[in-house]
Amino acid sequence: MLTLGWGLEKPAVAQGESDSNDAALSLRWQSVTAADKSPFAVLEGDRLQDVRHNLSSAQLHAELKRTFQIFVVEDGKRAQDAVLSKLKRTETTWELHPRFRLEEGLTYDVVLMKGTLSPTVEIYRRLQLAPKEQEKPTQLVGVFPSDTAIPENLLRCYLLFDAPMSRGYATKSVRLLDSDGREVDLPFLELEDELWNGSLTRLTLLLDPARVKRGLKPNLDEGRALEAGKRYQLVIDQQWPDATGRPLSEGLTREWRIQPADYTQPNLKQWRIQSPRANTRNRLTIEFDSSMDFSLANRMIRITDTEGSSLKGESRLDQHETVWYWQPEVKWEAKTYIVVIDSRLADACGNSFRKPFEVIDPLSSGASPSKLLKLRFEVTAQD
Repeated sequence: MLTLGWGLEKPAVAQGESDSNDAALSLRWQSVTAADKSPFAVLEGDRLQDVRHNLSSAQLHAELKRTFQIFVVEDGKRAQDAVLSKLKRTETTWELHPRFRLEEGLTYDVVLMKGTLSPTVEIYRRLQLAPKEQEKPTQLVGVFPSDTAIPENLLRCYLLFDAPMSRGYATKSVRLLDSDGREVDLPFLELEDELWNGSLTRLTLLLDPARVKRGLKPNLDEGRALEAGKRYQLVIDQQWPDATGRPLSEGLTREWRIQPADYTQPNLKQWRIQSPRANTRNRLTIEFDSSMDFSLANRMIRITDTEGSSLKGESRLDQHETVWYWQPEVKWEAKTYIVVIDSRLADACGNSFRKPFEVIDPLSSGASPSKLLKLRFEVTAQD
């Protein structure tokens, strides 16, 4: 593995592109020595010179602004929005400089999409930045659902860490104990590839859906891992190694009181919005009708204006994932805004706006809603 600067590694090769640099057109990451500067992408090759016979400098700039971009890669997939970057032209190359410092421990793709320069194949180069060395041991900073009252048909839970972790240790490091202290046999679905986010700071623990959903053979043979009316302990081992091989600062034991199964879909009509005032950066508050899935709620709700343009801001879940706060980067204007919700948003039991995870009565199940749901709210001037 080739390592440069912050940890540049030789990238995966896109289908249809040569592993060696093509003299006609090549794409690479350039490392830097300054501690406060990020690596940047360089596009070079004879084709850049050839295309100038057909495109003016302004046209080439516009073409590259559209097709030459950097994306964060998480769970093997690129983010929808590109990293804010600035194009710079040199005598023989074009450089793409991130406007903000790239984060250690994350993965990035620089991409030249199909277009005038590369009409038949997308070209990309992958960059894995080495995790930032931690002065203190890694901490487990969150377990979600955060409530101790858990439905017996819980489908997903999440563990959050404040630094990257090592892969392959979850099965050994996470245990579920019953009220007698006996370990529950295989409560979580064992997968060859653990469900980490791109920065290895969030792990998804998936309870076996075939045991959760009634009527399926694993459910009939083994039952659910959690039973209503009983108490369990979720135990996280302190010896779980982080990405540097060091154990956690401390382990954790979370008490769970198991409640009856939840088969109810979220109901948008029961959501309550508390609007902020204009000319402030006060947060918007949305109270859900039930506890939402931690990961989905953090990425499937956004704020737009009436023209559909997304606003920038930060969201946070509170009160056992029943309240969503959102604070804008700029002050609110006195006008109408829209909360846009992806209808795949679900609770921790997998019940989404589109359908319940388990259909109790197929005849009573209504049509699935559209892909996007919308709630309007008004921001008014202060009295």
